[in-house]
Amino acid sequence: SISHQSIIYSLFFSLGTLNAMPGQKSLLVLVARSSFIAIALQLFLPYLLPNGPPVHIPLNNRPRPTIDRSNVSLRLASGKVTKIYERLHEGQTPLLIGPETVVLDNRGVIHSMTEDSKLVTLTELQPSESNPQIMTAKVTEVANLGPGRALGGKFDKNGCLYFADVLMGLARICIKKSKQQNAKVELIASSVQLEDGSWSDIVYADDVDIGPKTGHVY
Repeated sequence: SISHQSIIYSLFFSLGTLNAMPGQKSLLVLVARSSFIAIALQLFLPYLLPNGPPVHIPLNNRPRPTIDRSNVSLRLASGKVTKIYERLHEGQTPLLIGPETVVLDNRGVIHSMTEDSKLVTLTELQPSESNPQIMTAKVTEVANLGPGRALGGKFDKNGCLYFADVLMGLARICIKKSKQQNAKVELIASSVQLEDGSWSDIVYADDVDIGPKTGHVY
C-alpha cells in the first residue's frame, strides 16, 4: 500500500522545483521524478507480472499432481505405507510440526527436525485401533536447534548430530543422555575455502552425510 507520507513527499519535491534556483532545480527535478517512479511501480507492478495480478486460489481448488498408479516403481514390496502420527492427550500442544527429515541415532531411536527448529524423538510406537495403516508415537522435545531451519542431519559415532541449517550452514549438537538441558548448538562451518583460495558462503545447506570409515562430513 502507498502511504500518505510518500505522496506528500512527492508533491513537496514537485512544488519545490517551481521556486528553486537554477542550480538546484535539476537536483529537485531528479528527486521528484524518482519519487513518482517509485510510487508508480508500487501501484502498477502487480499488474505487470507475467500472469497478471496475484489471485487467491482456495485449497480445495488447487491443482493436484497426477500419479500413474500403474507404475510399479511407486509401490513398496508390501503395497502399504504406514503413517506415523503424534499421540496427543487432551490440552497437549503438538510438537511434530512440519517434520523435515528422519534421523536414527546409534541406539536406533527415531529423531526428527521440525519447521520450528526443534529436535524431537519418536518413541513408544503403537498401532492405531481404527486404521491398520496408522501408528501413533510419543513425541518428546530433545533440543532447540536455533533460529534457522534444520533440513537434514546425521549422527556421528560419538552421538553428536551434525545438521544442515538454512541460515547458519553446518552446525552440530552433542546431546548427553543425562544433560539434555545443557546441550549447545555449535556452528561448525558457515563458509568453505575453494581451490583458488577464495571463500564461498554455505548458502541454503540442505543435507548432511558422514563417511562411515573416515568420519568426513559431507
